[in-house]
Amino acid sequence: MKKGFTFSELLVSMLIIAITFQIVYYIVDNSVESYKNSRINLQNLYAESSISLLFDILENELKYAGSGGELLKELYKPVFVPGDQGSYEQKGEVYSQVTDHCKIANSIDYYEDSQKKEFYITYVVTYKNFFVRNGDGTYSPLYGGDLGKINWVIIKNKLSSSADGYYTRIAKLDANKISGPGNYPGEVTTSDIFEFKEINLAKTNKTLSLRDEDKYVYPLYEKSVAFTGYPSVMIKQTKIVFEKESGKIYMERYFPTSDSTSNIYISNILENVEDFDINAMYYSNGIKEKPLSEVDSSFDLSSIFALKFVLTWNAPWKYKSKEFKIIKERVIVLIPNL
Repeated sequence: MKKGFTFSELLVSMLIIAITFQIVYYIVDNSVESYKNSRINLQNLYAESSISLLFDILENELKYAGSGGELLKELYKPVFVPGDQGSYEQKGEVYSQVTDHCKIANSIDYYEDSQKKEFYITYVVTYKNFFVRNGDGTYSPLYGGDLGKINWVIIKNKLSSSADGYYTRIAKLDANKISGPGNYPGEVTTSDIFEFKEINLAKTNKTLSLRDEDKYVYPLYEKSVAFTGYPSVMIKQTKIVFEKESGKIYMERYFPTSDSTSNIYISNILENVEDFDINAMYYSNGIKEKPLSEVDSSFDLSSIFALKFVLTWNAPWKYKSKEFKIIKERVIVLIPNL
């Protein structure tokens, strides 16, 4: 005779199966929730680190704000047709990409419309020494001291930026030390005599003499930038762009050296940004601040001593109807070069 399960045994079996399934469901549910929490935490951490990276970039660039400002505000660039040697004009046209964005300390500018916000930092770093034109068309250092290899330079026609008719121009030179006790590159002296020839960028194996009005030559500092692909010459414009509709922030680096294979580099920094505010901090019967967008030509720009950046980031997801938002700010002092 075949023996079957009793009703009690069947109930016990079903209870055990139910408990087992409940335990499995609990474990799986906890694992999924843990995964979701871990993913959200990692994404938030990534956003936090991206915001910090943006602020670090701004802080690094703004430490140069005002550097070489007098060399940039009336800057000209050569114009030429590649391959046409005769087309090269030494003082060609105003370098508007630079001069149009030097509102504060000849270095900082801000633009905003309904689509985007743009923040500019433009600066140039030269060697501490510069050259003065001699009566015979040669040049000598104004001071003794260390000097690196001369390549790109900015040339002044007058020493004071407040003098009538003052302007500067950027050029690439071939420098040759023809006499004197100093070493080049290395320790130069005021007794050293240099001959400068301007490289014709239309045809780079040709050179031109500098003009009588090219009185003062400021060699641009060059640093090692291995593996970055960036030009080594220390003249640069960094633009931070916030696109309002897409919530995207990216950085555009522009190098005003026309012999580079590429002089514009774009890097994406952050998405899902709700807002990116920049306030000018200034002295006026105490410390005050106002949006940089409201700073115009009537404002006392010399009173600005710092900028405050405030970024609001919204996560593109929700978790159990909870929204995730990050608001971070950083104040960056501008004092050093102003």
